[in-house]
Amino acid sequence: MDGKDRIIAELQELNAKLTAQIEQLTTRIAELELALAKAKKNSSTSSKPPSSDIVTPKPKQKKPGRRKKRKRGGQPGDQQQLREPLPPERVDETIDYEIDDGEVRRLGLTPTGDFDVIQHIELPDTPVHVTEYRLAVYQDADGKKHWIWCITAATFSLFHIATSRSREVLEKLVGAEFAGYLNFDYFSANCSFAWNFWIKAQYCWAHLIRDIRFLEKHPDKKTREWAGQLLARSRRLFSAWHRRRPTCRVCPDDGRGFPSFNAHTPGPLSGSGSQASSHERGRESRCAVLSGGVSRRGIFADRPV
Repeated sequence: MDGKDRIIAELQELNAKLTAQIEQLTTRIAELELALAKAKKNSSTSSKPPSSDIVTPKPKQKKPGRRKKRKRGGQPGDQQQLREPLPPERVDETIDYEIDDGEVRRLGLTPTGDFDVIQHIELPDTPVHVTEYRLAVYQDADGKKHWIWCITAATFSLFHIATSRSREVLEKLVGAEFAGYLNFDYFSANCSFAWNFWIKAQYCWAHLIRDIRFLEKHPDKKTREWAGQLLARSRRLFSAWHRRRPTCRVCPDDGRGFPSFNAHTPGPLSGSGSQASSHERGRESRCAVLSGGVSRRGIFADRPV
């Protein structure tokens, strides 16, 4: 091999190495772009609650030459200051909320004697009137956390307290032989129940639409185009829905061509006591709500077609 051939061989080897490096870097860039897109998710492109948008607001553009203003409220390193509740002699009315003795015995609870206290202070024209609401705190024999399940159909709502959020609760309440449709979110117990027992499932449209909106911002161009087409078809679907029910009081439009989900609670949950119509009886499911350590899960059931 002469000198020319040797140089050509070296250049070919170097070119192969550089090509492999470029492919690795291109893959890595795509991974980082996708990770960045996921980090920028908000309530309009994911299942995050709207309150999470406040945690990561858009950065404000700083004006050059101006001193940075101190933020309102507590500063980093300051000790937290909470308002002390008013003493008992300043409370005009106390309202205690307790569980019925029969339920306490049935659930095996033991009253602790403590109360979670919320003081409601009003400033009327007359002197201040303070109402104190106290929710009795109980502890069961094993000290476990309990979860409230809710299943809603056209003519009834079922509330069930369980010590688990697993699939077994659905197996007990709904049953593997259920032949109708279940409308719920992506919670793992719901998905597992549908997959293992061939349940006819309709996932919450609010979640589906947010996922499609997120894919509209995907770094891959073909994915963005596909998401745009899917979102357009979804709008056409709901447009046809609104034409069929132009005076729907249950699902108002959100201004972007979709019904405003979670704007109502179907049927018996509304507190009216009236039977829900076929349109109102569970076409979308409520998400999990965590409040005071107790989760409330909602599942809507419809009869077979």
